[in-house]
Amino acid sequence: MGAVLQDHVRHHVATAALSTLEAQQVTAPQRVVVQGFGVVGRAAALHLERAGHRIVAVADVLGTLTDPAGLSTEGLIAATSTDGTVDRSRLPAQVRSLGPDRAWLTVDADVLVLAASADAIDLDSVPDVRARVIVEGGNLSCGPVPRRLLREAGHTVLPDVVVNVGGAALTGAILTGVAPSGLPAPRLADWLRTWIANKIRRNCALVTELTRHGSPGPVAELLAHRAVDR
Repeated sequence: MGAVLQDHVRHHVATAALSTLEAQQVTAPQRVVVQGFGVVGRAAALHLERAGHRIVAVADVLGTLTDPAGLSTEGLIAATSTDGTVDRSRLPAQVRSLGPDRAWLTVDADVLVLAASADAIDLDSVPDVRARVIVEGGNLSCGPVPRRLLREAGHTVLPDVVVNVGGAALTGAILTGVAPSGLPAPRLADWLRTWIANKIRRNCALVTELTRHGSPGPVAELLAHRAVDR
């Protein structure tokens, strides 16, 4: 079951991003920046690219790699070590390497996936955020105040409590008996994947709707009035 849990943790970030774009009725390919290229960041980039979106930048501990025409996620993964560091010497010549720190914020993008450290966006960096949709794939990627300021500036922020529900929901479904018993492992994994993905889609759509109507705290409002699925 540990492998199933890891599989869900790797894929729920892309599910949240795609669900939000669907809720916003976005049909055109979007430009995506992924901050953090570990297990979660790589999976998110791969799934978003396969869904037709363009990965224009990724960031690891050494800095930001960017190509406005689109990076090859599979090519990046092939050049990435187990700790999430990309070997620059193995990349095509058109890939630019920007400086360290928050250089990824300077890349024009529609979607920003935060899949690394806490406080990736702090108070000082809020004005630099260009992406319209921010997906918190890491824990505490934004603090409460930066998150509020981003929403006030017109960004849609999918907080970690919604995006990272996969592992907790999977465990809860099994412990409480929601998941069907007696299924072989592959069928149980498929059932759990679909069940959790539907929960994430619903909650992302609700957060998007409340953000569109100016809610200062969509998650708090959902918890208080709409019994958000967790």
